[in-house]
Amino acid sequence: MKPLEALNRLNDIAASFMVTQAFSAACNLGVFEELSRGPSTAEDLARKLSVHPDGCRRLLAVLRQLGLVEPTSDRYRNSELGDFLTSQSAVPLEPLSMWGSPWPHMWEETRSPRVVAQRLPKPS
Repeated sequence: MKPLEALNRLNDIAASFMVTQAFSAACNLGVFEELSRGPSTAEDLARKLSVHPDGCRRLLAVLRQLGLVEPTSDRYRNSELGDFLTSQSAVPLEPLSMWGSPWPHMWEETRSPRVVAQRLPKPS
């Protein structure tokens, strides 16, 4: 493998968490559910979701790159793929967002499972 190939592959691995975090954040904030009610500007969506407009614009830019939302003039709407992330979908796939942080302390878990176990909720 050439160094440039290794760099590109390792960069993909190192940065992939950002995609997962953006996806998870959008699902948890209700971006797709809100856009299922109709197209919205970044500012209006930010107000409806109670988030900062700049952060909302950045999140929408990432979601656009991922093919989850589409711009229509000055507004955004769910893409066909993004529509699967709403309660209106015949096959709602929003629960996949749980993969965004199943192991928030994985690096600690590999060193000491007890540390992480102490943070987990006790079963009822």
